[in-house]
Amino acid sequence: MTIAKDGPRLPSVQVADALRKELQEGAYAPEEKLPSIKALADRFGIAEETVKKGLATLRTEGLIFSVPNRGHFAVGSDRESDAAVNSPDDVRESIDALRSEVQKLSARVAQLEKKSDPGDA
Repeated sequence: MTIAKDGPRLPSVQVADALRKELQEGAYAPEEKLPSIKALADRFGIAEETVKKGLATLRTEGLIFSVPNRGHFAVGSDRESDAAVNSPDDVRESIDALRSEVQKLSARVAQLEKKSDPGDA
């Protein structure tokens, strides 16, 4: 899948969508390790931070779980019941990712409002 960097959908959302589809289609067995962040960044041709944001989305949705210094894994049947329970680090990472996206969107909105302001002409 090619990531449309200038498209209307954020690259991190596109990464999450692609990996979500793979997970739902059974590309990864329960508790199978997903490719590394670097490998995913190379595969999609995007920055590692963008991949991290996509993975944070999947973690929040309960489709994957993370093990510090080990990687990201597909949720297995024994973890599905507690998939919605995230560690404080997972929650913090998700909040940071969301905060970053909101800041970017706010800046874009400010630029668009400035361009469309007829009083600036």
